[in-house]
Amino acid sequence: MGRYLYLISNRGLIAYKIDPTLGTLTQIDGTPLSIVPSTLGVSGAIDPTGSFLYISSVIPVGGGIYHQIISAFTINSASLLVIN
Repeated sequence: MGRYLYLISNRGLIAYKIDPTLGTLTQIDGTPLSIVPSTLGVSGAIDPTGSFLYISSVIPVGGGIYHQIISAFTINSASLLVIN
């Protein structure tokens, strides 16, 4: 079982710590964090070491052109810190 749950919502990126015994969730202080909102989709990935979380947002800029915005966060036991 993982130690954290990350939720991308209309409020932003919300991080929860998972109690390994009970499975209950406790919201991590400082979240939700702002991310670029997208009506076209937002996705996230954690690097293999579990040290970084990346969020990808796709936004239309007009004329059938889209930009992809990547937000990066460091993961530690007490917080989720924005690194870009």
